[in-house]
Amino acid sequence: MISTALAQRNGAASGKAAEESDAFVVKLNPATGVIQVVGSGFWTPQDVDRHFGKLGDVVRSVRQSGRQIRVLVNLSGVPPQSLETVERIGVASARIYAKEDRIAIIVDSSLAKMQMRRVVREAQHQIFLSPNAAMTWLGAFG
Repeated sequence: MISTALAQRNGAASGKAAEESDAFVVKLNPATGVIQVVGSGFWTPQDVDRHFGKLGDVVRSVRQSGRQIRVLVNLSGVPPQSLETVERIGVASARIYAKEDRIAIIVDSSLAKMQMRRVVREAQHQIFLSPNAAMTWLGAFG
């Protein structure tokens, strides 16, 4: 599904289930109920605000449907972000996630792992180097 989200971001496919911006793609997998986020590039605080606005809408919709919030965030290949951007992600994450939500974050560097550990505090989360391990962890709670 992540490859589908990437294809949609790059214009190879289109679909109403995905929310797109230059820096992020948000997609709900209706079969699994997992919200999938793919990030790319260096983000401005405005990118973060737009992303979390869209992500918040999807999270609210899933929550209203009675399903548990499970999010797969793929940030592999994303460079380390500015302190201002990381802080803004932390504030936005606290607004939309609850303690019982599960967030699996895929990164590919120690610095990114460190940044993400500081960001997501509200939800239960794990940080992974492997997409398969992340999906396995999310699937264990669905």
